[in-house]
Amino acid sequence: MGRPSKFTPEIAASICEAIASTPRGLDYICGTNEEFPSAKTVHAWLNEHEDFRKSYVLARERQADLLFDECLEIADNAAQDTILLEKNGCEIELPDKEWILRSKLRVDTRMRMAGKLAPKKYGDKQEVTHQPGDGFTEFLTQIRNPGA
Repeated sequence: MGRPSKFTPEIAASICEAIASTPRGLDYICGTNEEFPSAKTVHAWLNEHEDFRKSYVLARERQADLLFDECLEIADNAAQDTILLEKNGCEIELPDKEWILRSKLRVDTRMRMAGKLAPKKYGDKQEVTHQPGDGFTEFLTQIRNPGA
């Protein structure tokens, strides 16, 4: 039968749910599920169907939340942070540096991904803006000229 190539809202919803429930990318999701079209077809659908595009963006934002939650789980899991070695008949507990570094890499990678998927929520850059008449300019004037 082959992979589907005709757009349906049901397939689109399934793709968005798969994205929102896994940290994996579209190529992986489409490549491992025979009921989904190829990633190339999905990208074409994103250009052709505005509702699907909006749902896809929301699914990616949910995926960023999933990645953030995984960061907390990894960071809080200390189960393998130490190893026991036997030396001269005594057991010694030492930090497992490889495991700790791997955990740091896993957290850092997920945070970067979350920052790319939802930059306003998880990105590093914070931007402060103000609109004319919001009182900010007047506030700055009072700070700079306290006696005025």
